[in-house]
Amino acid sequence: MDFSAPPLPPRGRLPMPLRKLLHLGLACTPNARARSQRSPETRRRALINGRVGGQAIVEFTLIVPFVLVLLIGIGDFARLYTTALTVEAAVREGADYGSFQSSNWLPQNRQGTLDEIMQRVCTSASTLPDYQTVDPATNATCTNPAVSIVAPDPGNSDCYAAQLASSATPCSVEVSAQYEFQLIFGGVGVGPFTFPQTVHISRDVTYVVSDTLGT
Repeated sequence: MDFSAPPLPPRGRLPMPLRKLLHLGLACTPNARARSQRSPETRRRALINGRVGGQAIVEFTLIVPFVLVLLIGIGDFARLYTTALTVEAAVREGADYGSFQSSNWLPQNRQGTLDEIMQRVCTSASTLPDYQTVDPATNATCTNPAVSIVAPDPGNSDCYAAQLASSATPCSVEVSAQYEFQLIFGGVGVGPFTFPQTVHISRDVTYVVSDTLGT
C-alpha cells in the first residue's frame, strides 16, 4: 500500500474541489444573485446611466470656469457701480462746501476754502478700493482720485456781494475728480476679448454760490 502524499497542484492554482466550492460560494452571495437576475434591458439601462454620468462630469468641468468668470465679472460690475457713486458723492461734498456762501471766496478766505474742498473730497473718497494719498492721516490731498477745482474769479466782485441783481450771472464752483478703477480680471483674455486693466471714472459737479443767486 502506497502511503505517499498526493501530488501538489501547480503553484498559484487551487485544487479543483476547492475551486468548485469557492465558485459556488461566490455565486450564492446577494450581489451575485442580483446581477444574475437582471434582465438585458436593466443591464442596458445601467450601462447608459454610467455613460450619462461620465458625460455630465465632463460638461460640468468645462462649464465651471466660464461660470466663475461670469460671477466675478458681475462682482466687478457691482464694484464699479458703487465706486462711481462714491466718486460722485465726494465731488458733491466738495462743491457743496464751496458754494455755501460767497464769503468763502473773499481774498483772505480763498486758499482756506480751496484746501477745505480738497480735503472733503479726498476724505469722502478714502473708502474706495484703489484710493491713493500722500497724507493718509488727514487726507489733505489725494492722487487717486485726482481732484481739480474751478473757483470763482477773485477779480469778480459779484461773488463777494450778499445779493445780485436778477440780471447778473451768479458765481459758481466746479469740482471734478478722475478715478482709475482696477478690475479683478484686468488683462485677462485673448485678443479683442481681453479685459482692460483699469476703468476710468470721471465725475464733475457745478454748484452756484447760494447767496449770489439774485433776487
